[in-house]
Amino acid sequence: MRSLIRPIGALSLASAVLSLLSACWNFANPVDPDAPDYQGYPSTTSGGTPGSVPHDLYVTNLGGSLSSYTIGLAGQPIPVSSGALNAGPDPVGATIGPNGSYLYVANYGSSAGASGLSAYSIGPGGALTTIGSFTTGSAGSPNGIAISPNGAYLYVTNSADSTGAGGLSAYSIGSGGALASIGTYATDNNPALAAISPNGAYLYVTNSGEGEGTGGLSAFSIGSGGAPTSIGSFTTGPSPYGIAITPSGDYLYVTSSTGAVSGFSIEADGALAALSGSVATGSSPEGMAISPNGGYLYVANYGSSNGTGGLSAFSIGSGGALTPVPGSPFTTGAQPSVIAISPDGSYLYVTNSGSAAGAAGLSAYSIGSGGALTPVPGSPFTTGSAGGPSGAAVTP
Repeated sequence: MRSLIRPIGALSLASAVLSLLSACWNFANPVDPDAPDYQGYPSTTSGGTPGSVPHDLYVTNLGGSLSSYTIGLAGQPIPVSSGALNAGPDPVGATIGPNGSYLYVANYGSSAGASGLSAYSIGPGGALTTIGSFTTGSAGSPNGIAISPNGAYLYVTNSADSTGAGGLSAYSIGSGGALASIGTYATDNNPALAAISPNGAYLYVTNSGEGEGTGGLSAFSIGSGGAPTSIGSFTTGPSPYGIAITPSGDYLYVTSSTGAVSGFSIEADGALAALSGSVATGSSPEGMAISPNGGYLYVANYGSSNGTGGLSAFSIGSGGALTPVPGSPFTTGAQPSVIAISPDGSYLYVTNSGSAAGAAGLSAYSIGSGGALTPVPGSPFTTGSAGGPSGAAVTP
């Protein structure tokens, strides 16, 4: 009687085994039908590996527009095909929520806070869709934005408030990215920028109207409903502006108009203790950013009219001490203003607010192992034709 079992050849056996393994893998790792499709994006971004999720970069242009980019293979900003998007009056600060779904922009030219904040949803390919505009403090000139690490609350400074009586506006972030006002709170004179501690417990605001630095920093605890409660003010250098907090939450740094950065340690109760001394930067330092690994601090020197010495770089050492990175300062475009760093710490971007009609409006660099900067091929890049690139933000 002929056997009903047919001998299996080596190739047929291998194919059968591979099919069985594939079936097991698909069973254990089902495809999520709601997962985003990243086809059409560059195969790698921000120094990541091929196939990694792309990051998007947004730049505000004081002329009234937003420029959108996808970060490409070598860190180069690739313009989104939709081009620049109309924004509110004189858009400056830009911040993205921690889930990467929403972009918020402060419109410095807002009169009495009307439409002081613009909100956008971030779609596939980095495309922006307007959610709406929201009123800020009646003093006007909304400037710095900070979002809590849990994405629940947003704070914006009202920098035209010369007394600080209504210097800070607070909001809850609802479903779909819409904002609901929590209230307006006092700072010191002419609040500029804001930062929140990584644990979400404390909020800090620089007050640029404090010419002597007395009351240069306002500090708040953040309550369960997002309302800030003052825990005091702290002395800085003259007319503080830029602010940055290390990812560990241990140290806070502030720029002053005299061309220096001073540091503070953040105590358990949110109070600040000044670190010894300060370090020199270039002229009129403004925006700052700290690398994701907490190892380096970068400062944009707005007073550099031609970009020479436009960007100061420091390593952050033991006890929060700052040491200039070899090669610092680095050249930028005219009047560098705001710094954004890719989430993996591979690339750094600087807006050059002195750019006319967006020419050379954005400088891009790769960050080396010692914190030194090397211009990305093709840098500087063009921003919106409205000119005056100001704020910058990268999706997480």
